[in-house]
Amino acid sequence: MIRTKAVCYRISTLLLCTLVGMAVVPVTAVYGVDKEEKGSKLGVCVSGGGSRSFSLSRGYFAWMKQNGIEEQIDYLSLVSGSAWFAAAYFGEEPHRNSSTMKEDFNPERLKLGAGDAGTVNLFDLEPNSLGRRTQEFSNLLGFAWYFIVQKVVGNPTETIWADFLVDALTPSLKMAMDKWSFPGKPEKMNLIISALLKTASQTIYPFEMQPGAAAVRTGRKLPERMLAGEYTRCTDSLNGSESVIRVQDAVAASSANFPHFLPDSLSHLYLPDYCLDECVNKNYQSHSSSLASSRFKLLDNGPVDYLGIMPLLARPDTGKIIALVNTDISISSTLLVDGTLVVGLEKAVTKLFGIKPDETASELSYQPLEVPIGDSLEEAVNNSHVFSRGRYQELVEALYEKKSSGQAAVYLQKDLEVFDNEYHGVKGGRKVDVLWVYNEKPEIWWQKLGYDIQTCLTSYSGVASYFDCYSTWTNFPSYNSMLDLYLPALQSNLLRQLAGWTLNQNKQLIYDWFHPQVKSQ
Repeated sequence: MIRTKAVCYRISTLLLCTLVGMAVVPVTAVYGVDKEEKGSKLGVCVSGGGSRSFSLSRGYFAWMKQNGIEEQIDYLSLVSGSAWFAAAYFGEEPHRNSSTMKEDFNPERLKLGAGDAGTVNLFDLEPNSLGRRTQEFSNLLGFAWYFIVQKVVGNPTETIWADFLVDALTPSLKMAMDKWSFPGKPEKMNLIISALLKTASQTIYPFEMQPGAAAVRTGRKLPERMLAGEYTRCTDSLNGSESVIRVQDAVAASSANFPHFLPDSLSHLYLPDYCLDECVNKNYQSHSSSLASSRFKLLDNGPVDYLGIMPLLARPDTGKIIALVNTDISISSTLLVDGTLVVGLEKAVTKLFGIKPDETASELSYQPLEVPIGDSLEEAVNNSHVFSRGRYQELVEALYEKKSSGQAAVYLQKDLEVFDNEYHGVKGGRKVDVLWVYNEKPEIWWQKLGYDIQTCLTSYSGVASYFDCYSTWTNFPSYNSMLDLYLPALQSNLLRQLAGWTLNQNKQLIYDWFHPQVKSQ
């Protein structure tokens, strides 16, 4: 049995508890703190969003690889569906980037089926795509069949959700986090899978998992018992197994949003418990109060940090951030009688600026968001203020202008001042540049698609039976991550193509921003 030891450091007001296999990891190995390079590193955060985020990420990273940006990424922060992507994409040898798909991202070359040379067959799915399980898990009903019949009834364990992802992605997820090097990633890239740590007292803490390390990331004082215990995955009440955090546990925890809505008494059916001290062979329900108080769950970080941007802001050497907002919330707007324009965005973006969420643009103005002081989930979801409220209108109006003109919703905000956020372990007093890339359907791109492709996407939405195009329950590109848990090849490939086109349309902006590291070709 391998255990991990809690080792704590204090960096200014930042308390960092690192969990590593008996070895003390230097602070710089976790946070990359180097005063000589402070503010010079590139971080990319990829939001959650299930298969939608998975598919969009395929396109973004295909473009970034072919344009020399992927190799410059210092920190890659992942949440939920983007963690699925990274596990499949970087979990294999470098040849995983080979693809039969053409990489020019020209929508006029996309075809339904095989075409002439130079065209892209939208039914040709890459082997590292989640959608390769289309026939079995193409929607919520397929998942329910697997989850309930095959696992809960047929082979119940405490790791049902993690086992499901192993079956859907790659068997290599079974490896322990401290032994998995992600062989397909660039050497300098640090992968961070974000989750939430939930204690028996319902307290929520930001939690990070990396190859070889995991950490509670907060500037607040932690309970004494969380600083002294040895961390291990609790004994499985059904088969007596015991282990450290595996890759499948990290990926499953980062995308397990359903435990937020189900009672804790049922949670042991789909996610394992983790312990801060000895967890012996006792059934979950019969644990003593002292043992139960040292148990915790790892849950989806989407409700608190959907974008995964906090790990990047908590690292003071991050100067540039690419924020891939793979949301299902379309940009909305309301023009008031006095001529004032109110724009609605994904609430996770809004809360970063200390603004009350208004995804449908129903408010008369941008209202300040009251920042809570507690550590419960209800309080943590609104504790995200890190940027100046005065910069919010600039962002939303820029994204709205891009959408209304039919362009990709991309905007570069330079010199965003970072504010202190004790809960997330973010130390303010510096500035960062953020390239916001927002999931939208640009009219320019859409009109270049063939009529048959448009028909496939719009005619069969919500139809349970399959046609040649394959149906979905929700609409392109804002597929619901639960109803359309697995996207068919057509939809997955189109999201990929849209993502690549989005960055390609902003190629000069990105190159100028990276100058002189990246030169336009």
